[in-house]
Amino acid sequence: MSKTHVVRYFETRDGVFLGLLERMRLAWIEDLAGEWPVPPCEPGQVMRAWADSLAARPVLCQLWSLLPSVLERNVSAEAVHTYKLSYQEHRARLAKAVGERVPALREEDAIRLTDYAVVVLVGLWPFGDPPPAVVEATADPRLASSRVDFASMYGEVLGTMLAGLLARRHADDTRSPREMADEGR
Repeated sequence: MSKTHVVRYFETRDGVFLGLLERMRLAWIEDLAGEWPVPPCEPGQVMRAWADSLAARPVLCQLWSLLPSVLERNVSAEAVHTYKLSYQEHRARLAKAVGERVPALREEDAIRLTDYAVVVLVGLWPFGDPPPAVVEATADPRLASSRVDFASMYGEVLGTMLAGLLARRHADDTRSPREMADEGR
């Protein structure tokens, strides 16, 4: 395909990557239903499956990690707006799937978990997918703690976030209406 044809549909090269990210993210969410355990599930098992599923899609992780620092900076406000609307739909689907597998999670907390998960992915992926020079340097056994296993650490972080959201719900459920009203002031 010629550059002229590509530019007709995407304003910049980063717009192409933004579109690719959107398609890959939707395909991942659709595939995830078959990769996750059947509900109801042990929450940690769900988060590990989520992490393993993303780790198996390095291009998706790479594009997602570039979203705030590169992709959204080199496209128009209209392109970002369109992308963000699509992201909201995808996020709602993912949150619904999480909620089906972890019924104790409130709907708003499932949405919050998806937001946290993206922020963590953006920050963690570059450490889990280092350039060759970093791989070579950290081959030194003294630097073993510098190596990051993305799937393992991401699953652990997701599990910790989920546990925190579930604990907060439990704490909210055990407070009296008066305590909740006092907190709102």
